[in-house]
Amino acid sequence: MAALLLTAASAPEALQTVSGDIYILPENEVVGENLYVSASVVRIHGTIEGDLMVLATSRFHVTGSVEGDVVGFARAASIEGTVGGSVRLAGVDLDVSGKVGGEVAVLARDAVLGGEIGGDALVWAIRLLTDGGLGRDLGGRTLHATIDGRVGRDVEMTIDHLRVGPGAAVGGDLGYRSADDAEIDPGATIGGTLVRRAPLSPDIWLRAGRLLGGLVIFLLFMAMGLLAIRFRPGWLHACVERVRRRPAGIVVRGVVALLILTLPLTVPALAIWAGPPGVVMAAVIAGLVCLIPAFLAFLLAFISGSVPVIVWAWGLVTRFRMGPYGSFVAAALVFVILLQVPYVGGVLATVLPVLALGVAFRNLPQRWRRV
Repeated sequence: MAALLLTAASAPEALQTVSGDIYILPENEVVGENLYVSASVVRIHGTIEGDLMVLATSRFHVTGSVEGDVVGFARAASIEGTVGGSVRLAGVDLDVSGKVGGEVAVLARDAVLGGEIGGDALVWAIRLLTDGGLGRDLGGRTLHATIDGRVGRDVEMTIDHLRVGPGAAVGGDLGYRSADDAEIDPGATIGGTLVRRAPLSPDIWLRAGRLLGGLVIFLLFMAMGLLAIRFRPGWLHACVERVRRRPAGIVVRGVVALLILTLPLTVPALAIWAGPPGVVMAAVIAGLVCLIPAFLAFLLAFISGSVPVIVWAWGLVTRFRMGPYGSFVAAALVFVILLQVPYVGGVLATVLPVLALGVAFRNLPQRWRRV
């Protein structure tokens, strides 16, 4: 959403701000400046001579006219009227069936481009249907896309499954990056060349970043474990005994701790989905403030709590003794190897954080009672 707002055209100084549960601009009513609206439901039936910036947590509907740009977020958006500038929207379900003079950039689950668009269309979505008229290029990333309308120039997309219907008329090249061939109807018209490229392999810098991050966490985990064996053997033994005697209680505490630490993400998401605009803004701000402390708390609890869990698991599956240091290092290395095994690694990566958080926060209720 921030990216969409930052890409908006620079606005004139005049600006009208409106907020509430429902905002309706009636027919024959004209707003002679830029309009910012924050509401659950936003309906534009009149005319806006400037830009429209909108935050609609439920529904956004345009049947009138916006002479400037339309920028913002709406869970469900439908543009049936006229937009003289560009449309940049993020949401769940987006439908552009009217007339747009500039380009369209959308981020959505389901996107439908059924109107007349004068410029380019850039779409990030799970499903895309374009059966209207597009003046220039079509690009983006989708899982499933159907092209059944006019595209003035080229199509260049990364996609899992592409269908080109009988009403499709592509003026230039049709290029797509996918593992499967496109489904092209014989009645479709392609003015240029049809090119399918193989999917890109993961970026080497992304791989390197993941490897470096995993290595740092592993080294921190090893250092934490060796320090615990050297300086806090009593604490380590007590934690292992708690996991051995009460695994169900550790799992319950771990699940509760995980739910608490993910609140900075879940609360704003739920507020955006169903909350009023004021609650949405408050939840997003609170989530951003608490996100980094919650992540650091999770990381520290995960590293410290994983040490007793690994030691307990090693003693559970083997009786081979190599001393405390040797057993811990061997258990850590075996666990890292098992994480790479399909299915087994996924189960371990799910169970370990829950157990680790349960161990790390085992004494939290008693401490709160003391306070």
